[in-house]
Amino acid sequence: MEDLVRAAQEKQANLTPDPQRVLAAFPRRHTQLVRRRRLTVAVVAAAAVTAVLAVPVASLTDRGAGPVPQPAIKPTVSVPLPPAHVALRYQPGWLPDGYTEFYRNNRLGGTSRVWTPDDLTVPLAKNRRFVFLNVDPLRSLDGENGEQVDIAGSRGVYVPEANQVTWLSGGYTLAVGTINLALPKSTLLRIARSLRADEEVFPIPFRTPELSAGLEVVGWTVDGAGPQNWVGTVELGKNPGEPSGQVSISVGTATSAPKGGSERLVGGRPARLVKTSTGTSYLVVTLGGGRLLTVRSSVLPEVQLSRLAEGVGSPAAGKLSWIGSR
Repeated sequence: MEDLVRAAQEKQANLTPDPQRVLAAFPRRHTQLVRRRRLTVAVVAAAAVTAVLAVPVASLTDRGAGPVPQPAIKPTVSVPLPPAHVALRYQPGWLPDGYTEFYRNNRLGGTSRVWTPDDLTVPLAKNRRFVFLNVDPLRSLDGENGEQVDIAGSRGVYVPEANQVTWLSGGYTLAVGTINLALPKSTLLRIARSLRADEEVFPIPFRTPELSAGLEVVGWTVDGAGPQNWVGTVELGKNPGEPSGQVSISVGTATSAPKGGSERLVGGRPARLVKTSTGTSYLVVTLGGGRLLTVRSSVLPEVQLSRLAEGVGSPAAGKLSWIGSR
């Protein structure tokens, strides 16, 4: 039975987009463009909750089973709790027919949302086509080189080689662009000019554990192929300016961890520890109900991975209906 369950979970993992693979799909030209703008932009494609995850995920301590005996690791400094959510602020009022949203990301207060015309049930490929919307709290178009355009009365810059338009609105820098998709300039500008206010918030997908001194939440992501096939990831880092966290915690219907590993028991639940040749460790805990908890790090020892896993709490009731919808 255990083999059957693991096989089913691995099949789901192939259908669920991996945020790192999505990030890798972005052409090099965007790296240069983002560096010029000095914006913290996470243009991507993966998934998170709209009003917190729909399907409750049990906390490791909910069962009443004691954790595996290990040395206690106490933070030496009180770490302030991160904000529970971030406002999405904007959404497209128009998109071409057939586009659905499958990824949301927050990093340092800047949000990214991604839509695709492709079939989400097909495993993510390098050539998946994206339309993205970035909302960044920085207020500058300095360094932007391109064609001057008007976006609802605001000055914008259209960069043909990046197929992206950037402009200022309401104290934020907004960007609409594409990946692996050559939309005409007129279509891209129509999407940008259709933007309207969005009062929805994007919350952290689950309650984060108590963090050791120096670790803090630097961002979170939710991606998936549908409301029943998703992964929520929280990135932790020692420096919020880092391009990615040094530690990640994921809860969902799939795991990015490689196969195999050694068996463990974490919080009374079956788990496995995988150590790769590159020095990255994955601690995967089976939560039941088809849900997996994964803690990944290349800087923390196993005892701290276990402690983080044991501290992950259940998400509040909510919905994931935005995944696969307009």
